[in-house]
Amino acid sequence: MAFQFVKNRQATSKEKEIAKRSEADLKWLSEHSPEIWTKYKGKYFAVVNREPFIGDTSEEVLSMINKKHPGLKSFVWRIPYKSRIEIL
Repeated sequence: MAFQFVKNRQATSKEKEIAKRSEADLKWLSEHSPEIWTKYKGKYFAVVNREPFIGDTSEEVLSMINKKHPGLKSFVWRIPYKSRIEIL
C-alpha cells in the first residue's frame, strides 16, 4: 500500500461556519435526544440551526429544510420503533 501525502490548509470562513453550526446542532441533539427518541419513533428527523425537522420520509425532511434554510444541508436519521441489539 502506497503512502499518500495530504496537504494541510487553513479552513475557509464558510467551512468554519458550517463546523460551528454542526457542533451546535449536535449539542442540541444530545440534550434533546431522549424526548425525540420516545416521541417520534419510526419517523425521520434532522436538526438545522438547533431546530428539529420531523417527517415520514427522508425526502420530506430534506424538503422542509430546503424550504426554511435553502442551501443548508444536514444528516437525516430514522428513529427506530424499538431498540435492537445485534450480537455478531
